Parts: sequence; C-alpha cells; structure tokens
Amino acid sequence: MTTQRNYRTLRLLAPPASDWSISRNENRAVSNFAANAGVQNAWIGVFCFENQTTSCYYDDNSGPLTYNNFIPGHPRLDNGYGGCVYMTTSGKNAGQWSNPTCMHNFNGNCYLPSHELTGSPPNATYSDARGICHSNSAELASIHSHREVDFIRTIYKDLDFYSVLIGGLISADGKNVTWVDGSDFDFNYMNPIGQTDGNCLQMNTIKNKPTHTINLADASHCNSTLFLAPGIVTTLGYPNSVEGVYCTWKIGVLGAYRVGIYFTDFSINGALNIYDEYGNLIEAPSISRYPFQALGPTNLVSMTHDSRYDKPGLYHGFSATILPY
Repeated sequence: MTTQRNYRTLRLLAPPASDWSISRNENRAVSNFAANAGVQNAWIGVFCFENQTTSCYYDDNSGPLTYNNFIPGHPRLDNGYGGCVYMTTSGKNAGQWSNPTCMHNFNGNCYLPSHELTGSPPNATYSDARGICHSNSAELASIHSHREVDFIRTIYKDLDFYSVLIGGLISADGKNVTWVDGSDFDFNYMNPIGQTDGNCLQMNTIKNKPTHTINLADASHCNSTLFLAPGIVTTLGYPNSVEGVYCTWKIGVLGAYRVGIYFTDFSINGALNIYDEYGNLIEAPSISRYPFQALGPTNLVSMTHDSRYDKPGLYHGFSATILPY
C-alpha cells in the first residue's frame, strides 16, 4: 500500500462564498509558499463532480468555487481522471490546477494499491516495494487513525489479500516505529500479543485483526466507572498480587467497533468473568495462560475478579490491552 504523500495537502479554508473568494494574488501566494517548502504538487480542498468548473466545490462545505485557475482542459473526470484537485507549484503550469487520477482518496492523500499498478508483482521485498512506490512518485503508507485503517481495509475487502506492507520500520530493540515518509508515529495499532520477528511492518487487511497498539497506562483501573479504549487494565497491584480485593471493570470503545481484550500476561486462580453489555457470560478464564484474546460482541463489556483466591507468590495477576476491533 503506497500513498502519494509528495502531493502535500493544502486545504483552502474559506468562509461562505458570498462573503469571500480566493483571488489571483492569493492563489499565487499559496503556490509560492508551497514551492518554497519544496513541494512540487499540493492537494487543495476542492472537489469536482463533472467536467465543468461550476460543478466544483470547496471541501469545507462553503459552496461552489468563486475563483479557479484550472489548466486548460480541466477539470476532467473521464479517462480515469478523478474529482480531487491539486495545484502545481513549478514549471510553466505553476499555480495552475488540475485533477489527476486518484481512485482512493482519504484525508487529502491519494492511495495507490499495488495490485492496481501496472507491472507490480503480488509479492515484493520491502526495498522492492519502496522502489515501486518511488517510481510512482509515492511512498509506502503511514497510518494515523483507526478510520485510516478501516479505509485501507475497504480497498482490499473483496480481494484475496491478507496483508500489505506499510511504511513502518521497527527499531532494533523493538520498542520504536518510524514512518519512512517522515510523518509522526502518532497512532499505534500493533497486535499486543503478536510476535515481532522482523523490522518491517505489514498490516492485516482482514477485519478484527489489529496491527498496532498503544501503551497508555500501567494503572489497574479496578472499580473505575468506565474505561475507554485504547489502553491497559490490570489486576490491582500488578505484577504483584493483592489479596481480598473484588474488582470490576466496565470497558467501552467509541464508534462502530467492538471491544477487543488482548491478555499479554495472565496468572490468576479465581476466574475472571467477562460479560457482554447484557450481562451474558462471554468467557471465564483462570489459572495461568499464554497470551490470548477475548472479543466482545458489541462496544461494551464488563469484567469481575475476586483476588481473595489469588495466593501471593503463586499468582501475580493479569495485564490486558484494550483495543477497538
């Protein structure tokens, strides 16, 4: 999965069209600003539905265009050209607009699935994959939100692809990830019970299989009112056992997702009862277990555990990462 992130995103934030319109001077200023930053092409916040400029609208819902600087022959939505608009900042067309092919646009970035690129093999090494991206003026994709995860999955939902390479490199100690496109690593959805056996990231394209995680807290959240994913819940005092404490956890995730509970460490004697939002028992694991997961049917679950059965020195509690899935 590659994105044309060299086409930087510029969003034209406009008040209602009756009060304001971008002028020729402002268009030139934006073009010069982008060019001085080393950007050759910049996405702007405009989308066209037909081949006429009267069908083009600002992305911020402020209405139709009141000024345009399209290259002659654009906008052009036939022959594979899309409705997204970018500005060229150098050469004879500096400051002018056009709408290139972009079948998969999300948040101002154009996504190029490898199976849609001519001559791209179904499998490639990491260096070869980056080379394919670079030949298309793009870079392996970085991911910055759960919505972006969902967007990429929709591209592959009807295809026989189970995973795709993305632009993350893992440090030698396995603790840090760097995006090769230079963007910040501000969203982490790696499977907390997965095994790390390399230094490249690939994303599962099958729903319910996470590829990143976030380590937000080391508190138990025992008897808290509501714990919202993502984050970590543990037994009280973990990794030491505290006897005689009855803990409840009410866990939720936002949006149209289900609760995923990924136990990275589990050592208790009395059962941990996991219920759905209607009070039905989902699972009741106990004793010591290898990393495993419990998946809720909806976006709300609850758990209870009585530590009076956990003997210090024999059992040390559990730690679970909570993620939407």
